[in-house]
Amino acid sequence: EVPAMATELAHRFMPGPLTLLLQKNVLVPDLVTAGSAKVAIRVPEHSKTLSLLKSLDFPLVAPSANPYTRISPTSAQMVEAYFGKDELMVLDGGHCEKGIESTIVGFDGTSPVLYRQGAISIEAIENLRIGKPGSTEQLSIFDVATVRRDEVEVPSQIIRFNGKPAFTLAISGLTD
Repeated sequence: EVPAMATELAHRFMPGPLTLLLQKNVLVPDLVTAGSAKVAIRVPEHSKTLSLLKSLDFPLVAPSANPYTRISPTSAQMVEAYFGKDELMVLDGGHCEKGIESTIVGFDGTSPVLYRQGAISIEAIENLRIGKPGSTEQLSIFDVATVRRDEVEVPSQIIRFNGKPAFTLAISGLTD
């Protein structure tokens, strides 16, 4: 079940630099979430990515384009520098427009939780009006930046990890 606030956030900020951390259901394999009970959902705002997503008749799962604790790449060349050209397929859309990670918002029940500050400010999220037009109810975000190491919910909270993504998804038959 998706919290109503998650739906409101998705309508306002997706496609865009928002990642929603939601409870997964039985249709989401553990391989996708590394065994976590939560799944991260993101729809990037780039014409090539949106074209790819619209052309598929299945959900696309992809790992981050950088190793844990490493700076997020802003170009296909940076991704290739991290992993090498032969290890993955990169959808090259040019230089990254924002140059900063997505904002990650999850939920504790129905209460929103900020897991990572990113391209969308806390103020922009908190200024989102909930419900009908003219509503004065606002979101309230509480910060979990001090989460203990044994309560890590998203990889960006991990202090140090030197591994590569567990798998790579290869897609054939794509044209520019």
